[in-house]
Amino acid sequence: MEKANSSREDSEWSTLDRNILAIVFDKLDIMDITMGASRDLMFVAERMPNIEKLALPVSLSLYNEIRVLGRNCSNLNNLKLMGYLENYDTVQIVRYLQSLKRLSLQCSEVYVEDVISLIRGLGNLTILNLTHCRYLSNSYITRNHIVQAATHQKLEKLIMCSRNNCRVCQKERPRLFGWNTYFEKYWRNDEIKELEF
Repeated sequence: MEKANSSREDSEWSTLDRNILAIVFDKLDIMDITMGASRDLMFVAERMPNIEKLALPVSLSLYNEIRVLGRNCSNLNNLKLMGYLENYDTVQIVRYLQSLKRLSLQCSEVYVEDVISLIRGLGNLTILNLTHCRYLSNSYITRNHIVQAATHQKLEKLIMCSRNNCRVCQKERPRLFGWNTYFEKYWRNDEIKELEF
């Protein structure tokens, strides 16, 4: 068997296109990216038990990932989720991520009932960021109930946008389409200092 020549021009790192990740991601569909991210997250969680902060897009359910994070990352106390938060994700967060102190759901679509479950169920939660969220509800429960739950649980800080005075919510948040661009623009920023990237 002939030994590969490591000095071949086409195998040198310097010849690779600098935008290689953009090219790779352009060739993949959302399912490829999400499933790969899911495997990677589980791999990291199992091998990095001391991780303290994490930011995740929520494009599909994180049901299994949250369980693995909770079982392996006992120091995880800062979590940022952006996207559409499902009820079963909320149940898993409350069940497995009791160490959370700071949670940001900035720019997410959330059910008011699920936010209240997080506030009541996460005993160590001190700060909750709900800026630029789109609130959904299956009942008469409103944003005011979130404020009441946060007050009752004695959260140090609940961060929400003003209903009528937020430029991002009024002008920039997409109504139906364009959420990926929206997340891309805002994911690095956060009102919780520990969750800025």
